[in-house]
Amino acid sequence: MRIRAAFLAAVVLPLCTAASSDTAASTQGWSFESRQGTVYVMPDRKSISVCDSDADNLYAEVKYATSMLLTHALADSNGAAVGCGEDRVVLGHIDAFKLCYGTRRITAERCHDSVWTR
Repeated sequence: MRIRAAFLAAVVLPLCTAASSDTAASTQGWSFESRQGTVYVMPDRKSISVCDSDADNLYAEVKYATSMLLTHALADSNGAAVGCGEDRVVLGHIDAFKLCYGTRRITAERCHDSVWTR
């Protein structure tokens, strides 16, 4: 009986608590916003969008990793002008993303810190 109680306390209860807090956080999705642009991941972690905030000759691009151990890059639809780009993950879900920006072929890109979706 004590072994069963210890198992419940050590394994099952933390899983239930983690699931409820993860669900609450994921109902709003995940986003990151800076001067260079905005990234938004839908609550189901299947869709992602990146938007360039200004027509300032800097492109906005999101780099993201999926649960299938793949990495992808998505840029806004019209380069350095104001605009957005969208993508969808078919297999798995989005685990992490980071917003990058720069001037194509002239300077090295810069990236903000990664945001984890779990």
